[in-house]
Amino acid sequence: MKVVILEDEPVAARQLEKMLRRMDGLNISSISICDNARDGREKIKEGLDLLFLDLNLRGEAGFDVLKEFLSEPFETIITTAYPDHALEAFQYGVRDYLVKPFSGERLHQAVSRVPMPEPYESPALMNIMVKDRETIIPVSVDDIKLIRSAGDYCELYLVSGKQLLCSKRMDFLAHRLPDDFMRIHRTVIVRITQISGLKVEGGGRYFATVHGVLEPVPVGRKYYKDIKAKLGDGEV
Repeated sequence: MKVVILEDEPVAARQLEKMLRRMDGLNISSISICDNARDGREKIKEGLDLLFLDLNLRGEAGFDVLKEFLSEPFETIITTAYPDHALEAFQYGVRDYLVKPFSGERLHQAVSRVPMPEPYESPALMNIMVKDRETIIPVSVDDIKLIRSAGDYCELYLVSGKQLLCSKRMDFLAHRLPDDFMRIHRTVIVRITQISGLKVEGGGRYFATVHGVLEPVPVGRKYYKDIKAKLGDGEV
């Protein structure tokens, strides 16, 4: 289980971390602590199972962070000094609402309400949730031919020719996409069957051409041999 604690009070964050690590029966693989909303958003994009969320993050509302990730599959437990926002929190689907200070027994009660992830490797993604105008929609990975890094987001190139932004990070997608996708550069993931050619330019620069994409995409030197092996030894 990957846990993120989004809490702007260092003492409270460390105390919560200690309480979680002492708790029996939790298969925790990592606990990350973020003390501001911006870092919290970045960590959430990397993927997690359980978020402990403070509602006052140096002047920014924790609910604002939660609203951005409503379509994501992680669980949330609120930790706050304010008891009067519980109704709103449960409307967002949180598992529990802890009012500080809380005991280890109360924390255990809250965590016991969270479905524990299976110990085996996460299955490959079937859909990626993206925002299309003002609507959150699922995009089947079968409809994706190319993914490129776009700052804090990733840009999905669809077989239909459409391009959409998603909030997932490249590292997360690289480990969760089906086997017919391959990372060919730190900024590029491509479906192997969509590669129409490879070429080498001056200075040892490598590029791949992708069906329906006008500009060639970069290929990292360390990935080139693996791509050639996937495509076969002949020219493509």
